[in-house]
Amino acid sequence: MKRTLTGCFSLLLCSCLAAPEVTDTFREHVVPKAAANGIVVVTPGTGIVSEAGVTSTFTIQLASQPTANVSMVLSSADATEVVLRSADGINCDNSGTVDNNNSCIVTFTPLNYATAQTFAVAAVDDLIDEDDKVTIVQIATTTSNDANYSGIDPSDVNITVQDNDTAGGTMTCINTAADTTFTTAKCTAGAATTTEDASTNATLDFTVVLNTQPTATVTVTATSSDATEARLKNNAGACNIAGATDSTSCTLTFTTANWNTPQSVRIAANNDFVLNETPAPTYSINLSATSADAKYTGTTLPAFTGITSVQRQSRVTFVTTNTYNGNLGGVSGADAKCMADPGHPDAALPLGSRRVFKAFVVDSGVRQYFSSANALGIVDWPLAVNTTYYRANGTTPIMTTNASQNFSTMANSVDGSTNESWFGALGGSWNPYITGCPGCPLFTGNCVSFTNGTSAQSLRTLIQNTTVVASLNSGGAVRYCDALRRLWCIQQ
Repeated sequence: MKRTLTGCFSLLLCSCLAAPEVTDTFREHVVPKAAANGIVVVTPGTGIVSEAGVTSTFTIQLASQPTANVSMVLSSADATEVVLRSADGINCDNSGTVDNNNSCIVTFTPLNYATAQTFAVAAVDDLIDEDDKVTIVQIATTTSNDANYSGIDPSDVNITVQDNDTAGGTMTCINTAADTTFTTAKCTAGAATTTEDASTNATLDFTVVLNTQPTATVTVTATSSDATEARLKNNAGACNIAGATDSTSCTLTFTTANWNTPQSVRIAANNDFVLNETPAPTYSINLSATSADAKYTGTTLPAFTGITSVQRQSRVTFVTTNTYNGNLGGVSGADAKCMADPGHPDAALPLGSRRVFKAFVVDSGVRQYFSSANALGIVDWPLAVNTTYYRANGTTPIMTTNASQNFSTMANSVDGSTNESWFGALGGSWNPYITGCPGCPLFTGNCVSFTNGTSAQSLRTLIQNTTVVASLNSGGAVRYCDALRRLWCIQQ
């Protein structure tokens, strides 16, 4: 049965006059064990240990001289929190060695009974973020051949354990073998960049690791602050640097076993085909956590901020969903059909808020490219200089123009379908097609400037599944203007 401190002081002073004097500082910790014989346990004023390395000591001494050796076992009530120090792993002491001793032995002799023995307690650094805890050092019942000191149950010592761990994570920018453009600056917040194209600078890689061991599985969500500029590679939502999907966010799963094993996240630049963004847009990658471990629930982890999205001269194209006969209402009417078509990339927006697209049709003096047949030069030509044009999916390049707003090679066809679009020119030279029919005015062959939808007029159409520039215009059978065809629309 443990003794209490209440009402013991007068009894001790009266019955133990021969015992060593107890100072006022520790008098309140003196616990009598018998009327004439006792054990004095002195604990420090704080009794605090820390996982950061702060230890605590307490002392034990006998109140009177025994006739035989007196022994007792000291043990930690929770060896995951505190341990007792022992140089030899058997006898308790105040050595500088921590042997993770759950218990050790204290022995007093008739010669040293009055000398206070000092014992050290150290915290166990468990790498888990937890609240400060109170545990005890248990002092077992004494054993001795002196009947007065046999079977005495000393008071235990309270110990407060202060934690030194803080739940969180570390996000580290890393180099990859695939990134030949890697520089130190690329991994510096505020100086990092990604580029809106398929170059090696289109990605940026990071590793994520938890700072402390969780008590339950932690799900970390990585999120792009601007999915129009950058997304995260994943497979079925799980972050994966070789993922087949680019999404606004992806997740990483950390367990109690793999919490300190770095997991990778890859940013993939997204080409939003928004032109002339000034200043260049920036974005961040943010991390958040959820877990049954309260220390990680709702925890906001570090973010990598200030990544600049380097703009590229690239634009998107699309083929109209709707079909029309050759009476398009002229070139301007063809442009209006591009803007209003349900296949427009911005079809969900009001007409006035959509990006501008123009039809790839040719009409002498209205929309033409400089060539031998149209000496007026370039007029309202829909292609820009040194620009890569993509299919509607935004990822499949079709061609890249040169400084003269022309192109001689194609990476992919217009859309791969067997459909034909209204055109009215020859591929490569972009000369308006001349029918050569008797009495036909020069530069006809485009449904009378795309105002006639009858079979009396004909033209060359645009072949949508070729990658040969010279074969973009139709050949062979005459294409008449009463047929229903599509338009190839070019972003401006």
